[in-house]
Amino acid sequence: MSSPGSPPELSIGIVGSGGDGVVLLGELLAQSAVAAGLYCYMDKVFGPQIRGGESSAILRISREEVLRSADELDVLLVLQWADLARFSDVLSIAGNALIICSSEDETSPADAGLPAGHHGPVLSLPLKQLALEHGRSKQARNMVLLGALSGLLDWYPEQLSAVLERRMQRYDERSRENNLAAVAAGRDALAGWQEGPLPVLPTADAAPELVLASGNELLARAALASGCRFMAGYPITPASEILEYMNRRLPALGGTCIQAEDEIAAACLTLGAGLGGVRSMSATSGPGMTLKSETIALAGMAGLPLVVVDVQRCGPSTGIPTRTEQADLNLALHGAHGDSPRIVLAAAHQADCAELATQAFELAGRCHAPVILLSEQQLAQGLATLPAGGIPDNTEPSPGWPERSIGSAVQVQLTGLEHDDKGRPLSDAASHEANALLRQARVDKALGSVPALQHGALEAELGLLCWGGSYSVSREALALAAARGVTAGMLCIRMLSPLDGDAVQAWLDRQQSLVIVEMNHSGQLHDYLRSRLDLPEITMSLRRSGGRPWRLAELEEFLVSHGLIPQALEARS
Repeated sequence: MSSPGSPPELSIGIVGSGGDGVVLLGELLAQSAVAAGLYCYMDKVFGPQIRGGESSAILRISREEVLRSADELDVLLVLQWADLARFSDVLSIAGNALIICSSEDETSPADAGLPAGHHGPVLSLPLKQLALEHGRSKQARNMVLLGALSGLLDWYPEQLSAVLERRMQRYDERSRENNLAAVAAGRDALAGWQEGPLPVLPTADAAPELVLASGNELLARAALASGCRFMAGYPITPASEILEYMNRRLPALGGTCIQAEDEIAAACLTLGAGLGGVRSMSATSGPGMTLKSETIALAGMAGLPLVVVDVQRCGPSTGIPTRTEQADLNLALHGAHGDSPRIVLAAAHQADCAELATQAFELAGRCHAPVILLSEQQLAQGLATLPAGGIPDNTEPSPGWPERSIGSAVQVQLTGLEHDDKGRPLSDAASHEANALLRQARVDKALGSVPALQHGALEAELGLLCWGGSYSVSREALALAAARGVTAGMLCIRMLSPLDGDAVQAWLDRQQSLVIVEMNHSGQLHDYLRSRLDLPEITMSLRRSGGRPWRLAELEEFLVSHGLIPQALEARS
């Protein structure tokens, strides 16, 4: 049971450089909290360097489900102060936050970005010295930090011990002993500290069986459970984990995974597997989507199923490959020559990556059309908590896509040329028009298959409309508006093409005012909806480019400044 003084949540940030074990430290904390029955969300943010760059992990531990990082950190663990400055845009440190850092670091915390008004405890430890003495390696500094934090806050000791034991099974006996000694050294170093108040850990009312998983892992597992037995891809951040996961799992299931020589080859191989009747997919990010566009159009022309995942990142060009954004909507909807209709889905959160992957394979096979599934860096690489039975797991034989495959009962010639129903080339305008209608009709068969996520009041003073990863912060803003006495409703569109215009319009007609929330510079969803639907007279576009996830404070400031919700009472007094 949760104690009377237990807070609802706690937020922790960790910063260091590549190779410091920042993500491992975050995962150990997250896994032990989840084992204690708490929900957790963990963002991973990296520098764009191939190796050796900055690295951070941001955890939000809560008694209730959470789908994004908190706005402010209650605890900050610093392996190197110089790395904090590189994350100043994604790490906001509370004034009373507990900080544990290295006494051997000569960088000034103020120069690194520690707020001038910070008044919380700052505890310095000789991390490198303790790591070398007890862990026999300076790389054990993260284990020293783990011990220091766990000792100070009494971090779920039984669960942490079990998580460490499982994790250490992959190491040899000496490495296990050294790592555990480093944890003990960190715990002993701060054992007597009693000089001020410390954050209190949330505790669970019950202990539900929960697991942590990333959007990339969930998407890949759902693809396998949906019968995918072929994948071709090319390594590209932040989609590479999908390729890596499929490469590990597919051979054991009798499938094939190929790292192609480039993105074009990956798309063509995937399409060829579909022609052979095998459920297949490819995964990429923005630059790869551009290269795959001709093959996506070929799938539409030939009437072949094709599933392509686009894990969005900051663009254009190489951009910031390790940061999140929602700027590929126009590319997904319209990135092709000629009239090339396609089905476009967008996942709203980690679990939704699995749900929509399942839908993508079913729709591609049923509609004989290309399906583009949009994800985002924060969903793809971030970790979220799910019920233990919520992760797809099905290794039964795949039904395939046999209807028009090589060797099926129906033999047709498939071509990128305009053609008749037997695949024979045509060049007259009337046939081209008829086939354009046919290609659109294939895609329209999917209409309404993936309903939007709807929350809040049906008829509202304020409507929040979003897509993709803007879902989590919009849902929190919905609750904020309701708490301020404003009736509010929310709609998150998950099938962007074909757009269920009637359903969306019916929702729009019940909103007195509308704010469209998205993370791109140009307001791509806003412009798309405006071109197809009648938006309320009071419609505003809340948008900015990516690089950092939305904060609830940003939405609150926008809504207050435009008179859509009142200020908080403490702000008015």
